[in-house]
Formats: sequence, C-alpha cells, structure tokens
Amino acid sequence: MQEGITHYLRKYRGIVFLIVLGCILIPSVFLRVSNALEFPIMKGYDANWHFIYIISVAQYAKFPLPETSFEFYQPPLYYFFAGAIFNIMSKTGANAVAVGLKMLSAVMSVILALISIGACYKYFTKNRTELVFVCALAMYMPVNIYAASMIGNELLSGLFISFGLIYFINITLNHSYTFKSALALGVLTGFAVLSKYTGFILVITVFLICAVAYLKGICNFKKIAGFILVFSTVILVISGWWYARNLIVYGDPFIKSNDLKIFSGIYNSQPPCSRNLKDFIIFNPKIFVQPFLAEDGDFNKFYNTKYSNYNNAYNSVPAGTYATLWLENHGLFIGFKKNDFFMSQVLLFLGLVPFAGIIIGFFLSARKCLNNVLYLPAVIPAIISVIIYCFYNLKYPYFCHTKALFMIHLYIPALIFTCEFLKFCRRTVPVICVLYGIDLILLCLVIIKIYNYE
Repeated sequence: MQEGITHYLRKYRGIVFLIVLGCILIPSVFLRVSNALEFPIMKGYDANWHFIYIISVAQYAKFPLPETSFEFYQPPLYYFFAGAIFNIMSKTGANAVAVGLKMLSAVMSVILALISIGACYKYFTKNRTELVFVCALAMYMPVNIYAASMIGNELLSGLFISFGLIYFINITLNHSYTFKSALALGVLTGFAVLSKYTGFILVITVFLICAVAYLKGICNFKKIAGFILVFSTVILVISGWWYARNLIVYGDPFIKSNDLKIFSGIYNSQPPCSRNLKDFIIFNPKIFVQPFLAEDGDFNKFYNTKYSNYNNAYNSVPAGTYATLWLENHGLFIGFKKNDFFMSQVLLFLGLVPFAGIIIGFFLSARKCLNNVLYLPAVIPAIISVIIYCFYNLKYPYFCHTKALFMIHLYIPALIFTCEFLKFCRRTVPVICVLYGIDLILLCLVIIKIYNYE
C-alpha cells in the first residue's frame, strides 16, 4: 500500500507540486483581496495624510510642499499612480475610490511576493520542497499581508527595489555590465528613488558591487566606469529634479517631517523612547508575553489616554522589529477580535523558526560571498538597511519608527537567506526541514485566522 502511494506520488509529482502551490497561492491572494475590500481606508498608518497627498496630486495636478502636511515630504511616484486611480474611480463614487486605492496595494503585495519566489527559483534553488517553503513564507509573511490593505508608498518602493535587485542579480551572474543593462537598471532604480528615500539603498548596493567586480578583475575599469555613468545619469534624469528642489528650497535633499518644527507635536505626544546601546543589541523577551503596543491589549485606552499603557518592550529595536514582522501592533488590523491577544502570542513564538532561518541563512550567504558574487545583491542591501534603520531609530527615537514595514524592500534577500538555510539543513540535519515545514503550516493557519479582517 505504502509503495503504491509512493509510486503514485513520484509519477505525478509535477501535478502534486502544482496543486500544493495552488493551495498556498490562492487562499493568500483571496485573503488580500478580501481584506482590501473590508479594511477601512483611513485606518492604515498615517492614512489620512497619505490620502490628502493623493487628493492633492489628483485634483490639483501638483506635488505639495513638505511643510503643508505630515507626509508631504515623501517622493511622489506612488501618489502619482494613486492619483490616477483616484481620478478614474471617482467617476463611480467614493467607495470605488477607496477600493481602487486599496486594491493597488493588494496587487503590489502579491507581485512583490511572486517575483521574490520567481527569483529564488531562477537563481537559488530548484528543489521543490524548498520552493514550497519559500512560497508559503513569501505569500503569508504578515508584514506583506497587512500592508496590502493600507495606502502608502512602502510597497511601491519595495517593488521597484526588488525588481532592481533581481535584474542586478542577473547582471552580476552574467557579468553583463553593458550600456543596455545600465540603462534598464537605472530606470528601475530611478523609480525606486522617486518612490521613497529607501531607494538609495539600491544605489549604494550597485556602486559597492561594481567596485567589487572591478577589484576582483571581473570587469575592467573602463567598462565599470561606463556602467556607473549611464546608471547614475538615468537616475538623475528620472528623480534628480525632486531632490534638487528639496536641496534648493530646504537645504536638505532628504527633508523629513521629523525635521520640521510644525510637526514636532506629533512626535512629542509619544511616550519617551530614548535609545541607548542595549536597545539596539538586546532583544526584550517581554514582547512574547505582551505583543501589542498597548501593554494590556486595550487599544481604546492606548489612544484615548496618550499611550498611558504603552508597552516599553518596543523600546528594544530588535524585539519591536521582529514583532512587527508578524504583527500589526497598532491595533488597526488585529487586536479587537476574541483571542487575538493569545493568537498573537502564538504567532510570535511560531515565527521564531523562519526568522532564525533567515538570520542563519544570512551568515551562510555572507560566507559564500567570498567566492560567489551572486550573493552580494542579497547580503549588501541587508547590511546597509540594518545600519540605516538603526541610525534612523537612534536619531528619531519614537515607537512609530520601529517597524518591519520599513524593511519590506528586503523581501527577496530574506527569501534567498531562507533558501540557503534550507539547503544547509537538507545536507546536514534533514529532520530540521520537517520541523520547519510543520511550523510553517501552523504559522500559515494562525495568520489566516487573525488576518482575516471582519
């Protein structure tokens, strides 16, 4: 009997593989679409300010000045696309506008997950078990799911950075530092930079890897210099005008609401969160017991009493970032249904396994970088992102800045690290892959339960 089942599975393993992928993909897409239809558009992070920005672009065909509203310092590309959707859907009604804008986020969320899976398959693994695990992690990563229902520019920025990383992985693999490659990569990077300041992480990554390619003798100086020149020129043409305006008008190309006194009250209203060294290196385990920003899970009290029940576990940058990878911790998406508090605790514990896989995979990939430049487009942006993220939280020590959503551009690197971890386990301790799979199944079931917005 067992031999018959094994023979059947081997004979039709291709079909079984596709069925498994379908069982992963279809519910996750449906979950995003359902949430986009039900989630109130004004409940997302800074949604009212994002929405005002969109209206300004849609109705007045101009980009607003940073001092006129809280999010108006953001680069404009997302708001250009959102404004176009606003104008198209406004002919149908206000509800159609809300659904259209949220569906834009849902579509970007799905595309980000799918291209990340595709990149792993094309460049890093052909093993079907690993692909199933990577697919499940990509499609059910909570930070991507809750972002899929909110308006804002994080997903668009992450999408263009991810497209750029994929293209640059291909350039790195084939050593194709050509004019055509520089032009295409420059367009993707220019759009990333015009979506969010985070896009400059891709710029720095390209510069550093080009330097490595020259130092390793992969390409000569003339070819690398020409590549960088074309790449930089295209970025300047696409996005340079925005940063030039900021520099001329405000004296800072990276002007932020944090730096404008008019918005200081928004930050000063938050509880003290001054950072010291231990906040950046110590993981506060209290987060597993009290997972939300509201220490007791009472978000009504949290918002109505100026954060009097703030959970100081979020002063720990590692703990707060880890928690927000799995939880929407502001009580905007989860926290009001029965058992949400307990299920969130379970989710954080289950998330330890894939998170540990990502961290271990990072070190495995970093070691491979010494002999294989293919891993550089994953390792370098991860290192740069962590450094910038820590510096940002040091300079602006507020709980609203401790968010895994700010790292969503690392979707592809995280999955590449997962592939490396699974490869290592398959070669050394295969039973870990079995335990990883069991944990991932439970994780996905919990995510579906608590992230089904009602």
